[in-house]
Amino acid sequence: MIGISKSVVSERVSQLERLVGQTLLFRSTRRIRLTEAGEQVYPLYADLVARLRDLPDNVSAEPSRLKGRLRVASVIDLGVAEMSSAVSTFARDNPELEIELVVGESLVNPVDDGFDLTLHYRRIRNDRVHQQAIARVETAVFAAPAYLAKHGVPETPQELQGHTCIGYSQQVTVNEWNASEWHFIRHGQRETVPVVLRARSNSGHVLTRWAADGLGIAVLPRLRVEGTDYAHALQEILPGYETPSLQLYASYGRAFRHTLKVTRFVASLREALNPAQGLSNPSPESEGTQG
Repeated sequence: MIGISKSVVSERVSQLERLVGQTLLFRSTRRIRLTEAGEQVYPLYADLVARLRDLPDNVSAEPSRLKGRLRVASVIDLGVAEMSSAVSTFARDNPELEIELVVGESLVNPVDDGFDLTLHYRRIRNDRVHQQAIARVETAVFAAPAYLAKHGVPETPQELQGHTCIGYSQQVTVNEWNASEWHFIRHGQRETVPVVLRARSNSGHVLTRWAADGLGIAVLPRLRVEGTDYAHALQEILPGYETPSLQLYASYGRAFRHTLKVTRFVASLREALNPAQGLSNPSPESEGTQG
C-alpha cells in the first residue's frame, strides 16, 4: 500500500530503533504491535511525515490549490446524497486533488485503516486520533402504515412496550442510544422506556428496510427517511416527543490535524452539511484525542 517492499520497511524500522536506542515494535509470526517506546515515538514521526507530505501545499506560490490525494471513509447513515454532494463540491473547488470516498456501515479508524479522515457517530478510543463534532443528525420514531393499521398507533412512549420494536445491535449503540432502552424528551422532561427488540442490526440501511416492510417500530435518522424513497413507506409517530440526535464526528490522525487538505475539507463539510435536511449544528462539547 505504501509502495515499498517489506524488507525496506523492516530495515528502516531497525535504523530508527538504533537511532533512538529502543525497541519500537513487538514482532511475532502472527502480529506486530508498538512497544511502549514505539507508542511515544510514533506520533512524533507521524507528525513529521504529515508535515513533509503537506509541505508542497503549505509553501506553494498558490497555497489555495490543494494537490495529492485525500482518502475519506463515511458511514452510510450520513446520507449518500448529502455526502456525495459535499465531496463533489470540494472536488470541483480543488481540481488537482484526487479524492477517494469509501462508504460503509462499520467504524473505521483513520490511523489503522489508512484514511486521512473518517466520518462516524461513535467516538474512537485511541490517543493517536483527533476528532471533532461537525453536525447533529436528527432522529425520530417511524413505522410502516401497514404495521400501524394492524397493531395501532402508540400515543405515548410507554405504549411502545406493547409493540414490536427493532433497533441497532448493542455494539453499535452511540450517544444516548441503547439497545434495551429508548430515551424521549417532552417539555424538558426526560423519559426512558425499556424495550425488547425483536430484530437487531448494525446497519441503519437494514433497519430502515425492515421498518418499511412492517417488521416493527424503529428510531431512525430523519435523513434515512425524509426526502428518500422511504418517505411514503414510513410514518413518523410520537411527534410530540424528541429522541436523542446522533453526533457526527470527523476523525483523523493526530499528526494530520493541521494539514491543509484535512482542515479545509472539514470546514467545507461543516458548511455543506449543516443546512441539509435532518442535520443541524453539533452540540457544544470538547474535542480532541480520545484515550
